[in-house]
Amino acid sequence: MYIHVTAYCLSVLWHYEFDFSENVNEYLRLAAGASEDKQQLARIKTVFEKKNQKSTQSISNLQKKLEGYAKRIEEIQTSGVTSHKKAKEVLSDMGHGLK
Repeated sequence: MYIHVTAYCLSVLWHYEFDFSENVNEYLRLAAGASEDKQQLARIKTVFEKKNQKSTQSISNLQKKLEGYAKRIEEIQTSGVTSHKKAKEVLSDMGHGLK
């Protein structure tokens, strides 16, 4: 169950990182075209920084979740299931915050 959620998080993380890369490429392309217009360049930079900040925060949050899941998987593998929660409750708890 943790493995499936971990795989899902990795997939979402990959998409965020791809979008981040695309945003950088778009910024470079637009900035090169607006190199003469300082106001337009400033607006492009502001929009990019907002997108960059949001992407960075999303990537960071997903990486933290993945670390937590990896730790939980390791705990289960070494000492077995230590939680008294039902599997459905565990999955529900893990699913919170994933988009």
